[in-house]
Amino acid sequence: MNRAILKKLLFIGVLIIICFGFFKLFHKHSAFISDANAPIDGNSNIHRSDSVVETLETINFDNYISITSNDTAVSEADCSATNLKKNRSFFERPEDEGEDYSSSSTGILLTKLKNGDKIEQRKAANALWTRFGATPLELSDSEKKEIAEAAKGYLQRINEDFEENFMQLQRLWHLAAPSLLVEITAQDVSISENAARLLSVMKTPQIIDELIAQSEKAESKTELDKYIFALEYMKINNRYFVENRNRMSDDDCKEFFMSRVLPHINKLKQRLDNEEYNP
Repeated sequence: MNRAILKKLLFIGVLIIICFGFFKLFHKHSAFISDANAPIDGNSNIHRSDSVVETLETINFDNYISITSNDTAVSEADCSATNLKKNRSFFERPEDEGEDYSSSSTGILLTKLKNGDKIEQRKAANALWTRFGATPLELSDSEKKEIAEAAKGYLQRINEDFEENFMQLQRLWHLAAPSLLVEITAQDVSISENAARLLSVMKTPQIIDELIAQSEKAESKTELDKYIFALEYMKINNRYFVENRNRMSDDDCKEFFMSRVLPHINKLKQRLDNEEYNP
């Protein structure tokens, strides 16, 4: 009798151990799932809160750049100082720390922009914009040429490292605009279209007026198509990922597009219908 009771107790004990093991395994699995859906803090470049899950390597910038729908328009509020940090969660940079370039000479900044490593180039681009963004006329012709060459290089290498070169052009902001305007008619479609996208992000009435003036000198159907594409990109304000950069407000953007840009686009399209381009 005692033996039978002992066997039953032993069986119950084994059953309890097995059940406890299953409970621990299930609890661990549940915790893993919970952690996978939680925001990641610290130095990670992955943020799962509030929006889609993306990494620096898989970001599709077309999520942020579009001209086909007003639903994709980004308000000035979205680019305010507070929300900009949230928008830049994918782009937190080590150049925000370390050596301060604000007191470096312009010559040193240009050297870093041309020959520095990635961090030095980022810091140099930001410092150049901070110093000359509001007063570009203070740059000498040779300094403007060096910045233009650097901007052109970033644009030409945009397919090699899209995120890095795209961000460098945003750091230079309007200092890069002359190069972007020139490359609107580049033979490489990726270069011309990315130039248009970047001009859309940083647009001002002066930039749009220059784009319109250039389009009036277009000499081929291909050039007209490229200018029409670029001007259509001026329709909305697209999101940007750098701080303290000036551009048109949302309302000014819409008003300027309807009153100035759209009539000119229609004019360019009429030129495309001429026999000159349709032999």
